Amino acid sequence: MMSSKLAPLFDLIDSAVELYRESALCRALCASIGSLVGLMIVDGILGFPTGTRMAYVLPLWLAIKKGGRNAGATVVILTTVSLALVDSADPGRAKSTLVNFATQTLVLYGLMMIFDSLESRLRNVTTLATRDSLTGLYNRHAIEERAKKAIDRATVLSQPLAIAMIDCDRFKELNDQYGHAFGDEVLRILAKTMRRGFASDATVGRTGGDEFIVILPNRDRYQALSLLEATLERFLSHHEISGCTSGFSYGVATVGQDGLEYDRLVRAADDDMYRTKASRSDLAATIAS
Repeated sequence: MMSSKLAPLFDLIDSAVELYRESALCRALCASIGSLVGLMIVDGILGFPTGTRMAYVLPLWLAIKKGGRNAGATVVILTTVSLALVDSADPGRAKSTLVNFATQTLVLYGLMMIFDSLESRLRNVTTLATRDSLTGLYNRHAIEERAKKAIDRATVLSQPLAIAMIDCDRFKELNDQYGHAFGDEVLRILAKTMRRGFASDATVGRTGGDEFIVILPNRDRYQALSLLEATLERFLSHHEISGCTSGFSYGVATVGQDGLEYDRLVRAADDDMYRTKASRSDLAATIAS
């Protein structure tokens, strides 16, 4: 009986947890509000000295960094209201509460715009350094760094990890026949298909040309192959440019079975991919004959 009465509460908690996981804005606001409350408590213990006002830019910076301008604007309002409550409780400041409120709002809003501009520039620099300009996936250096960290983590925790190599079929032929713009569009569509087809814990990068690497945590070889085959089917069924459809080939290596080092795993996945290509070519030749 008690559990049935508490069921709506549990459902509400589950919904809140799901919202927290799915929404960057929600996570940013929770972190910022938590830091704001913490500052208010410390400020109260110290007797609300004027010098502590500078510390209230920290929740604002945290909101901008994690949630962007919308989170920052919300924290501006919350911080201004919090400081206004402090001012109204101080007899020496009560007469200037309205002036303080307006001034603090303008100052915090100005700081928010500065922080947002700086964070945007920093994100742009980071994107240029880690992302492939054509597909938006991680570039060669970034995917290698992430793969090495994933391998180390899987090794320490004794968890399965698969590394997959992918390249487009007949890519040079498509480029020669239809032009580089056509080839670029094929790569963009493939990148989009992989982003949508793999689970959120997967990491995808383009190492150059028509070659890609996929990091699949907590997948053994057969799970990885099943996921790759499903992605290939989705790519073939949804992708067609100028009446031409291109597929891709893939190979898989797993931590432990094929090695513990990034370079060795990539070579093993690459070898597996070419074996798959050869077997498919043999099958096609057999069918044709």
